[in-house]
Amino acid sequence: MGLITDHQDAKKALAALYRHLTPGGTLVLEIETVASIPHPCGVRRRAMHTRSDGSKIVLSFITTYQPEIQLFTSRAHYESIVDGIVQETQDELFEQYLYCFDELDILLQEVGFTNIKKFAAFDRTKIVYQATPIIVYECVK
Repeated sequence: MGLITDHQDAKKALAALYRHLTPGGTLVLEIETVASIPHPCGVRRRAMHTRSDGSKIVLSFITTYQPEIQLFTSRAHYESIVDGIVQETQDELFEQYLYCFDELDILLQEVGFTNIKKFAAFDRTKIVYQATPIIVYECVK
């Protein structure tokens, strides 16, 4: 859901999913919350991996977070280096909307879901609370 960065578009997508479910059908989805923001943001990072043939892949990236619109952004630059010479480059922009704790609950209810359950990612037994970075939802039509 976080890849849909416009609030109204996210609500439309949820409504479409709801319409396509049969009565009693279950929607399972995952969101990242504002608690998942990496700290610190705004610091340039760099990593390198040496391939088995001795060539290298180099990644440099910087992350930002705009709290007023809850938008996390990562700008990455990849380089393929062979014998010390850059052979190829690629740039990537990744944007993700990060939800506040109960924000998706409200959207799900507004489009018609009634039985909404939340779980911590990878462990259904963990309690979900404000600082949970990733939440998995099970919603029944």
